[in-house]
Amino acid sequence: MDLIRGRNIPNQDLNITVLGSPAVVSGKINNAISLNGNDQSIDFGSHGKVCLGYLEDCSNGLTASIFLKFRSFRENTSYLSSGGGVRIFFSGQKLVVLLHVRNDQWKVEIPNLTTDKYELFDDLLFVSICSGTTEKEPVILCK
Repeated sequence: MDLIRGRNIPNQDLNITVLGSPAVVSGKINNAISLNGNDQSIDFGSHGKVCLGYLEDCSNGLTASIFLKFRSFRENTSYLSSGGGVRIFFSGQKLVVLLHVRNDQWKVEIPNLTTDKYELFDDLLFVSICSGTTEKEPVILCK
């Protein structure tokens, strides 16, 4: 996410729009999008019954990695939400990752976060919906 054109972030696979007026700033790798935490957000669009929006359809799994740089921490602030299935937010002095699939929920808590420093959350989400087994952590959805 190195560039904003009008209200769009160019991407060959997703229709990504920005709400408010976020800034493009120098990032950990190339540029980054800076959100003020109040009236700015990034919308990845609706993905209905496909893997990105509906985790049950992730037959090959889903992996995500992200650099985040926190200016401050506010209780119950959401950093990412799929509108159902995935939510990443701050609670109880920790970054919390919640995954919902069918009637099951998985929760991963990441403590000891710092401000004003880029943190890499590598393999933050890895899900495998019983299409096989995996050694990846922190989240395995097969039982």
